[in-house]
Amino acid sequence: MATKVFDANSWEFTQRIIRILHNRDVKKWFKDFVSDTALSTGRERLKTCFLIRDADSALEVINKQFAYQTYIKKFDSISAVASFPESWQLKIEAQRPQLIIIFKPANKSDGHSQHSLSLPHYSGDKTPNIKPYTKGNYWARLVLKDNSKIVVNGKTENEAVNQIENFYKYVNTKYKPTSKNIVTGVYKSKPFKEFKLVPVRADFYSQGAKNAYPDWQHYY
Repeated sequence: MATKVFDANSWEFTQRIIRILHNRDVKKWFKDFVSDTALSTGRERLKTCFLIRDADSALEVINKQFAYQTYIKKFDSISAVASFPESWQLKIEAQRPQLIIIFKPANKSDGHSQHSLSLPHYSGDKTPNIKPYTKGNYWARLVLKDNSKIVVNGKTENEAVNQIENFYKYVNTKYKPTSKNIVTGVYKSKPFKEFKLVPVRADFYSQGAKNAYPDWQHYY
């Protein structure tokens, strides 16, 4: 069967190039997203509707490009935030797997700055259930067997402790301390502004600081 030759000056050729590049970008963007079935938010359906097809007209191509760019625009500020695994002093040097959770203020009036928490020795799946919390002046800290730490600043002592409890269930059993001693305290000299934070992204580094990029990411 003869290979079809395209006229580089034709719309058919232009559409083909746009389609290949656009669809490649769409598929890459949705690659690590977990499919769901909700009609309004189903990511698999969104991916399908953004893909350009052979028979699409110029107007349909433009509309799909615009819709896709509008959709991902809300992630731009999130994606631009780099996460990097934390390190702690150790008797024996090690590279720990870590989950870095990126949060943002729930209310726009509290600004747009990003905040991150590190969860060492993460052993859960690719859809961690991370709860929102209110950042504040009470801190809670749990030291794991290898001296790595989980630290949270909450509005109240209970809130900080509860978030650590939520994280703790994802820690590799091998590194859980024999006695779960969560130490708490309060900042008095330079109090933090209190505001609610919601998770927007989780980055997993299987080899800690050895990873140049996260192995996978989960968006909320």
